[in-house]
Amino acid sequence: MTEKEYKTTKKAGLQDIEKSQFQLLEQVKDLKHQLKQKTDECNALQDKLTTKTTEHEEKLKKMREIFGQATKSIDNYRATIASQKKEIEELKCQLEEYQAKEEKYNIDLTSNQCNSSMIIQVVFY
Repeated sequence: MTEKEYKTTKKAGLQDIEKSQFQLLEQVKDLKHQLKQKTDECNALQDKLTTKTTEHEEKLKKMREIFGQATKSIDNYRATIASQKKEIEELKCQLEEYQAKEEKYNIDLTSNQCNSSMIIQVVFY
């Protein structure tokens, strides 16, 4: 190989290396750009996830408050119902007592009327 051929070959080799190096640099730039886009997209999704998570936690907190209030109301209603049932039972007992007293009073009244009637009949006859 002559010196001229050597220089030409060397020059062509250097050009190939420079061309490959340029292509690799462009690929690196492109990959960096893609990485930045994906990183930005990932950050945006992370922000959206954080926002949605916060919204869901707030809704969950409100729902827990509502369920807590509902549970408290139900407990109050149950207590009221139990109290009213007790009151109803007491009133039934009182009613039975009064009915028994009324029946005794009616029996006594009837007996007294019969006795009075007999006394009147005895006195007049």
